[in-house]
Amino acid sequence: MNLAELSIKNQLLSVIAILLILFGGWDAYQTMPRFEEPEFTIRNALIFTNYPGASPEEVAREVSDPLETALQQMQEVKAIISKSSAGVSEITVEIKFEFSKSKEDLQIV
Repeated sequence: MNLAELSIKNQLLSVIAILLILFGGWDAYQTMPRFEEPEFTIRNALIFTNYPGASPEEVAREVSDPLETALQQMQEVKAIISKSSAGVSEITVEIKFEFSKSKEDLQIV
């Protein structure tokens, strides 16, 4: 006797099994742990600045250098890489990955 034949002969049993499965799935879904606001940390930033008509030296002196100086004052910055070309400044900023400094927040898994 296969499952289809058993289901047809015992319809009440099939309905009860389906209801139990649906209730179990709904209960599992409701009790499933989930984050309300999961952590999403971006550790790199790209800064593009247009300076039409300027040579690479002008872009570096007038755009890239002042931006780098301002960015280096931020404590969160790990590394800064800049590239100046004709009319465009491209700066890549890498942000530090810091852990909590209080002992209560540190957990060893």
